[in-house]
This record gives sequence, structure tokens and C-alpha cells, in this order.
Amino acid sequence: MQDPLEEYVVNLLKAKGEPDTPESRSALLEKANEAINKALVEALPLEQLTKLENSTKDNQVDDTTIEKLLTEVGADPSKIISDAMNAFKNEYMKGTK
Repeated sequence: MQDPLEEYVVNLLKAKGEPDTPESRSALLEKANEAINKALVEALPLEQLTKLENSTKDNQVDDTTIEKLLTEVGADPSKIISDAMNAFKNEYMKGTK
């Protein structure tokens, strides 16, 4: 079974008429992950960012930690992810990603 984000990327490649090669899929998947992670971190207030920074080891952050911090401030991680994916899709389809 395919990862939901990978499936999303495959659909983006098809929608844009791009070839679905392992290289193109991997590159787009990396960009999509970066866009989602950036949106999640940017949604954190400064206090939560400080908590995040203090709780990380070797600059490795897991999704559970970020989602917990977002939930603590009343943010909806699912909505942030959905919005980030839609913005990424729009940019990609315009050719800016």
C-alpha cells in the first residue's frame, strides 16, 4: 500500500502530465514534505518553538511532538497539513515548485 503523501504526489505528476519516474516522484515528495513541515513549524507560536527547540536532539523533530505542541495552542494540525498540501499543489501546477 502506498503512503498517502506519495499517492498525492503521483496524482500531482499525472495531473500536470509529468513523467512518474522514481526520480521525479522522490524529488516532488521531498518538496511536498518540506512544504508541510514548514507550514507546521510556522504555525507554532514563539513559546512553542522554544519548547520544540529545547526538546529536539540533533535537530531531529518527530511529527508527534509538533502535533502535540500545535494542539496545546488550539491549532488543528490536520487543517494546517491540508492547507499546506493545497498551497503546494497550486504552486506546483503553476510551475513555481
